[in-house]
This record gives sequence, structure tokens and C-alpha cells, in this order.
Amino acid sequence: MKTCPRCGQSGLHRVSLTALDNRVVYLCEECDSLWDTQDEIRDEAAYVDFTQYMQKNGITASWQQVKMLD
Repeated sequence: MKTCPRCGQSGLHRVSLTALDNRVVYLCEECDSLWDTQDEIRDEAAYVDFTQYMQKNGITASWQQVKMLD
């Protein structure tokens, strides 16, 4: 498990978002920060909030839509 650059907790996971055709992203289970690619994780400011990300894609956010890959 990787450390989240935003909150400093060790809750950063590679996940699949089932409601978005199993799109693979990187999500912190502690602060709900989300990055589209592993390269973006290096840039702390490149994150988006999980709920906002899902709403932007027309979906109500739910942790049931998150499948852990690592």
C-alpha cells in the first residue's frame, strides 16, 4: 500500500470503478483523493475528490462502485 501525497496516510490503492466501465484509477481510502494515472500521483495538486469525480461523470458516488486491485 502506498502513502497518499495529500494526507500522508498509507491508504492509496489502485482501484477499478465499476460504474465507469472498470476504469482504473488511484484512490486514497483515508481522504478520498483520486488520481487518474500513477504519474499524476507525483503532483499532489493533481488530485480530485472521489465524490466530485463520480458526479462529474454523471454518477452518484458510492464505495460499492470501488473494486480494489492491489
